[in-house]
Amino acid sequence: MYHEIIILGGGASGITASIISKDMGSDVAILESNDRIGKKF
Repeated sequence: MYHEIIILGGGASGITASIISKDMGSDVAILESNDRIGKKF
């Protein structure tokens, strides 16, 4: 598995960065230590 961008943390900033990166055509992965992303939303 190859990802152009790896984002550490699935909080608001990580999710936003991943959406913007994906919209720009990048292959993105989010690494989160909890069992799901966006837990504080």
